[in-house]
Amino acid sequence: MAVQTTFSMFQELLKESVAANSSLDSVMQAALRSRVDALPRLERLELGARNVDGSTGVTVSEPNDVITVPDGASGTVDWDLATFSTPVRISGGDGPCGALVGGIGQGSNPPVAVDDITLKYRLSSGGSWLAFGPTVTIPSATSVQFRAEIATQTGDHDLPHLHLVAEQL
Repeated sequence: MAVQTTFSMFQELLKESVAANSSLDSVMQAALRSRVDALPRLERLELGARNVDGSTGVTVSEPNDVITVPDGASGTVDWDLATFSTPVRISGGDGPCGALVGGIGQGSNPPVAVDDITLKYRLSSGGSWLAFGPTVTIPSATSVQFRAEIATQTGDHDLPHLHLVAEQL
C-alpha cells in the first residue's frame, strides 16, 4: 500500500471536488483533472540580496541584488523565513555547500568561493541554528530560515545567490 503524502492528498481532494461538481461537463472535468495532475510539486527557493532578513560584516544592495563581503572581513547573512502551504522536504545534496550556486546579481567582484560558505537552517525564527550541507535533508517543514556564514575574504567578494529546491510532500 502506497503512503499518501500531504501533497498527494491535496491533489486527490481537488480531483474529487472536480468530479463532484455537476455543473462541469465531462470535457471540462477531464481538463481540470489533467491540470490538477500537473500541479508543480517542486518549489524553488532563492537566497539573494532581495530577501535578506539581517546581516553582519557584509554590505547588502537590494536594488543591485548584491551581497558584498569586504576585504579582510567575514560575515553572516540571514534570509527571510520561508513559509510553505504544505510540508516540504529540502535536500542539501543538490549542491556543493548544500545549495546550488548561482550568479552574483549585478556585482562586479569575484564570487565568494563555495568552500568559504557554511549554510545553517532553523525551522522557526527563534529556533536554534543547525548545520546544513550536502549530507543533510530537512525531512518535513512548513517554514525554514537559512543563514550563510562566510569565512574571512582576501579582497572584496560578492556572495553568489544560493538556490534550494523544496519538494512538497
